[in-house]
Amino acid sequence: MCRKIKEVVRFMNIRRWLAIGGANLDVKGGPYAALRFGTSNPGVVTTAAGGVARNVAENIARLGEEVALLALVGEDNDGEWLRQKTAESGVGTVGMFRLGGKRTGRYLSIHNEAGELVVAIADMAINEAWDEPLVKSGIKMMDEDCGVFLDANLPKPVIEQFLAAAYRLGCPVAVDTVSVKKAEVWRGLLNGLTLLTPSEAEAEVLTGLTISDPSDVERAAASLLDQGVERVMITCGARGVYALCRSEACWLPAPAVTVRDVTGAGDAFTAGVMYALMRTDSLIEQAAYGLAMAGIALASEHSVTHDLSVDKLNQTKEALLRETGHQT
Repeated sequence: MCRKIKEVVRFMNIRRWLAIGGANLDVKGGPYAALRFGTSNPGVVTTAAGGVARNVAENIARLGEEVALLALVGEDNDGEWLRQKTAESGVGTVGMFRLGGKRTGRYLSIHNEAGELVVAIADMAINEAWDEPLVKSGIKMMDEDCGVFLDANLPKPVIEQFLAAAYRLGCPVAVDTVSVKKAEVWRGLLNGLTLLTPSEAEAEVLTGLTISDPSDVERAAASLLDQGVERVMITCGARGVYALCRSEACWLPAPAVTVRDVTGAGDAFTAGVMYALMRTDSLIEQAAYGLAMAGIALASEHSVTHDLSVDKLNQTKEALLRETGHQT
């Protein structure tokens, strides 16, 4: 059996996902008019359930797939509210461990009038509280039928333990590097990953290469494959995404949507590709599922679209492929 067939069989055997990483309260502010610095701006402030691993898990759950979240929250009102909201979306929350004396993580973001992120502060100190008993409890939730998602909100030693357990069980592993700073934790840990979805800036951190044009993106993706990643999808904002594996490569443009909020679009992209891994071995189609999910998220005022459905995703994906000249 060739390598590609082995990979396809492994992906199709995924029956559920275990998402491990950040779960926090999102506090988002945006002005009514052009954002002015150094002064107060009239606008809207909203609160929502957030966190990369949590958002990925909710997206997958809203598509009808079985998924559980493994994350730390505080024994405070925010932690209980976050657990309840996550459970309501269909995500298994038995692995949302509540820690006494710790405050639930918060992500504070300021957006401009176009919904684009201007600056954000991530208060995620609780993620440093992972200890051996908590990690062992999480590893017990893994089995041979699950795929594992990890984000970079976890301390490196914790990531290493979860990776070792996933590889021992033969679980496919998908990774989101979260941010330029947090991407650094994945240096030296890329060999064996099934899916990696960095931005251009995060890919620079992981490869040491400078990215300024599409050819640089392609070189960075090749470098990540050389480091042992099976599938690389570098997100490039308005330029779309470049996807690469050993047998395929493609560029797909960003979906044409009216952007309401960029928060959660990257999480939606990764979740879309993870959903596709269970259904198709086509790299182009996997990337298209991710872009379709991202487009749906960008057009929504929520970090995770509340009216997400399989039909909506499939229709959006097929439209994107038709527009780019690819047929399934």
